[in-house]
Amino acid sequence: GDADMAGRRKPLVDQETAGSSSWHVIRLLGRENALFRAVNKDEFLVNSRHHQAVMFPYGPLQARFRERVKIIAVAGDDDEVVEAIELRNGAGFGVQFHPEDMDNGDGDAVMRMMVNMTKMKQAQREQN
Repeated sequence: GDADMAGRRKPLVDQETAGSSSWHVIRLLGRENALFRAVNKDEFLVNSRHHQAVMFPYGPLQARFRERVKIIAVAGDDDEVVEAIELRNGAGFGVQFHPEDMDNGDGDAVMRMMVNMTKMKQAQREQN
């Protein structure tokens, strides 16, 4: 069904099979994040091969999660399907799509941002 055992809605992306790509729009939740700095767009088309999605944690974990992680993009108009997160300390971000397989400027920009953030973090570690 559409709900888990506790009655909460299951946020799933409609995919026929895991492993085959499908395309959908993601919407960024603000402009103060690495993903917006990478693509300079409020929404863009991404590919995905997932049949599950990141869920907001419930209960005591929710506060700890939100202290450390910021949701920065969701699938289209569905605020419950998380497509990208960013660590609040700026150390990195993660996406629920495959920028390496997008074969377009947006995918390339996301990959460059990931590489640049990794290089910056490595340089900080080497200084310490």
